[in-house]
This record gives sequence, C-alpha cells and structure tokens, in this order.
Amino acid sequence: MTLSDYSSLATIGASFLVVIQLTVGMFVYLRQIKRERVIATLEYFEGANKELKEAKRELRKKIGAGITPDAIEGLESNPDGRLLLHQVLNAYERLAAGLNLGVYDLGTIARINGKVLVSNYERFRPYIEHRRKTSNPNAWIEFSRLVERTCGIRKELRIVPDDPND
Repeated sequence: MTLSDYSSLATIGASFLVVIQLTVGMFVYLRQIKRERVIATLEYFEGANKELKEAKRELRKKIGAGITPDAIEGLESNPDGRLLLHQVLNAYERLAAGLNLGVYDLGTIARINGKVLVSNYERFRPYIEHRRKTSNPNAWIEFSRLVERTCGIRKELRIVPDDPND
C-alpha cells in the first residue's frame, strides 16, 4: 500500500466518524427540544388550568352544569354568562392552537388531562355546534381538532377510552 492509499483510508475513516458525530449530535439535540417542549407544556398548562378551573366554576354559577338547548337560549339574554363561556372556550382554543401547531407537547396533555379535556369539550359541544350553525362555521375548530387527536393518542396508549360508546 502506498502513502496515497493510507491517506484515502484515513479520509474515509474521518468522514465516517464525522457522520457518526453528526448523527449522535442530532439525536441529542432532538431529545433536548422534546424535553424543553414538555417542560413548556407543563408550565403553560399549570397556569391555564388554574384560569380555566376558576372560569368554569363561575360559569356553573351563571348557567348551570350542562349546556342544554334551554341554556343556549338563556345565554342570548345573559351577556355575562355568554362572555364567561366564550372566555372558557377561547382559553381552550388557545391551548389547542399551541398543541396543534406543535408549540406544546400533545402527548403530555393527552396523558395528564386528556379525559378532562374531552369531557369539557363534550359539555360545551352543544353550544359550539349552535355557534357554528348560527354565526361562525369555524368556531373553536382548534379545540375540536385537539379533542379528536387526544382521543386517538389515548387509544394508542391504551388509556381508558374517552368515548362511552367504545
């Protein structure tokens, strides 16, 4: 073997090591990004959840526990109740947009609060559908998409199904 052959082998070996280093570096970087997103999700959710609990407590006082057709009619003459309901739904919509865009980690939310998320959506669904029919066909669409995705993740993880028909 000539010096040129050794030089070529060294270049190939060095290139191979660079590829390994880049692969490991990328793997570590992606794991760190995932970790930071989970932490950001937990921090955001903790604050948003406190806000939502208080708003839902106030909403129950104003319109009761369920959203029935009578409650929907009553909201037309109850601007305070309607405003509070919109604040709750808009808070869920903001959370949903962040999750649907990948800013926050959907798997984390599905695990720690998926059942409550789905339950609240079901509670508010009659009003959401009413608003979609009467004024805005895209009302709280991110929230709806989030619930669909959450149910899918919870089924994949074999967490108790959220759909009582399952």
